[in-house]
Amino acid sequence: MKAQTLPPEEFYALLHQGNPGDQELYQELCSGTHSVLELGCGAGRLIPSLQQVTAKYYGIENNPALAAQAQTLASRENTEIMIADARQLNFIKTRFERILLPYNFLYCLGGLEGARQCIEGLAPILTESGSLWLDVYPVDDFHRAALESELPQDDQEPIAELLTSVGQLQIYENTTILPKEQRLIVEYQALNQQQVLVAEQSIQHDYLLQDQIFELLEGAGLGELVLRRGFEATQAPETAESEGIPGQGNDSFYLAEEDPVLIIGACSNQVQGD
Repeated sequence: MKAQTLPPEEFYALLHQGNPGDQELYQELCSGTHSVLELGCGAGRLIPSLQQVTAKYYGIENNPALAAQAQTLASRENTEIMIADARQLNFIKTRFERILLPYNFLYCLGGLEGARQCIEGLAPILTESGSLWLDVYPVDDFHRAALESELPQDDQEPIAELLTSVGQLQIYENTTILPKEQRLIVEYQALNQQQVLVAEQSIQHDYLLQDQIFELLEGAGLGELVLRRGFEATQAPETAESEGIPGQGNDSFYLAEEDPVLIIGACSNQVQGD
């Protein structure tokens, strides 16, 4: 009997469950706001929590199947899902108090130029007191190691076992790193208990170095950059100056290899009429 295949939208949602604590932090950042824009909302993972704390939630997703899945979670009248390319947002006339690019979405824009198009399009639609927040995995250390060919090969063991609509599946991952292009290609395969392939998916991340991200934000006219280590803390570290957080010390701050995620916030520079 032929194995039942896993729908690609379900596989995508299973692979994009975010980082522990990210939902709580984004909910806190958006609490009490009048408008929130989330780019790359995917299957709607953050929608249930965000639509409860803001007067109006807008989600942008360029995949129609994922947007349709996100729409099923839009249980309130204040929630709207739009199918669009995040690099081409000229049609948006609303201004937002919070703009979110969660879970590595910045790496899904085709590289430095695509990210620049996106960020430059977002700056004008922030309110005067608004802020933009994003999270990505830090890449500077492994980028340098990849340039020197010092990275280990992927393990052939499954990275996870997941219960899905077609039963228990083992998930395997294979990563190709192209450091000169600043690109990661991650291939996932899902095998059932009989070791039959029931789903596969490839994800491309055109990653950016930390200084490149800061330069993009500052070049778009966004200032007062804030950097956080992971989703546990809700405040910037007390030793901000010694650690070199932009705006509170020297201009560069490199996360240690063990830090799992880089969270960056940038405020509109329109506050003082700049």
